[in-house]
Amino acid sequence: MKKSAKRLLIGTLAVVLIGFTLLNTVRHRFQSMGVPSFPSAELLVFWGGVQTGFNAFGHNPVVYAKALACPALFMHGTDDPRARIEEGRRVYEAVPGIKQFKEFPSIGHDSYVSRYPGDWTETVKGFLKTVRLYRK
Repeated sequence: MKKSAKRLLIGTLAVVLIGFTLLNTVRHRFQSMGVPSFPSAELLVFWGGVQTGFNAFGHNPVVYAKALACPALFMHGTDDPRARIEEGRRVYEAVPGIKQFKEFPSIGHDSYVSRYPGDWTETVKGFLKTVRLYRK
């Protein structure tokens, strides 16, 4: 990788969305498997928090997004049953500064680059160009 490319990538962040809150993410996972989420999702989040020593019910990407201090590219499948598009939009809206949200139609929680290689490449190139122009 060229030295100039390394400098550009250090200040850029690609955000992969996993859900609105940890509890909602776990609920969506159960629902996508066709299994009722209550009370299993609540128990899993509670016990995971106990095991790792933090309040897992308090995990909220919108709060974290407000503190993001670098450009952010959000890529999201419109049919993602685990990380819902409206939840991704809420996180995106909370991010200050340079940001872009790209929806990929008719795809779930899968690889966008495999299904839409041209669109994915153009989105990433365009975003990196925007970031580079902003930094000059």
